[in-house]
Amino acid sequence: LDLSTASYLSKRCSKLSHIRFRGSMAVSAIIKLESKELKQLNGDCSRDLTDAALSMLVAKHGQLERVQLGPDCERITSDAIQVVALCCPKLKSLRLMGVRDIDGDAIGALARHCSDLMEIGFLDCAVVDENSLSLATNLRFLSLAGLRTKTVHQKIFIQFPQKGIFI
Repeated sequence: LDLSTASYLSKRCSKLSHIRFRGSMAVSAIIKLESKELKQLNGDCSRDLTDAALSMLVAKHGQLERVQLGPDCERITSDAIQVVALCCPKLKSLRLMGVRDIDGDAIGALARHCSDLMEIGFLDCAVVDENSLSLATNLRFLSLAGLRTKTVHQKIFIQFPQKGIFI
């Protein structure tokens, strides 16, 4: 999907509910779409996806319930995760792969603004603030597979003893 095609299709995609894209070039085109009912966003090969692009994308499509991006989201920071939390209050599932650092402010924003959030997957991330995960009380699924810091494991099991946890 390129910009000219997106512009042509934008009026015809008002009922689009799911988008799967590959590469950061498609993000610009998705931002142009006028799909007010977009609920699910899946992005593959998001290596060049930036905070600014992700922020614009979620600001335009605030009805998102599921966001899955990766692998290699190394240019995404906690700042963009906070924007996701603010712009997508109906978010139920967030799965990000390859983010370098997810701080307590980002997790706190998700817990405060996304009351329906039941699934978090921070896969192959370098650092996740494990103390803030206890703020996300509605979680039914938590995956920290590939987490590069190993001190989190025992704390997570104590905080979420009966949830589906994958580390």
